[in-house]
Amino acid sequence: MKESLDFALTTEDFIAQACSYRGMGEIYLKQDSDKSRDYFYQSIQLFEKAEDKIGADGVRALLQNEK
Repeated sequence: MKESLDFALTTEDFIAQACSYRGMGEIYLKQDSDKSRDYFYQSIQLFEKAEDKIGADGVRALLQNEK
C-alpha cells in the first residue's frame, strides 16, 4: 500500500492520492495506531481538493468509528 501511495504522489490525481492515504489509514487503524488519523486527515483534504464530498465523508465516518 505504501508503494501505491508513493506512486499516487507522483501524479496530479488527487482522488488516487486520497484513496491511497485512506488505505494507509485503514491499515494503521487495524493495528490500533495513532498514525491512522494523520493518513485519514490527509485523505480528507485531498478528497475535498478534488471536490469529492462522498469520498471525504466516507473517511470522516472511518474517523468516527475509530473513537
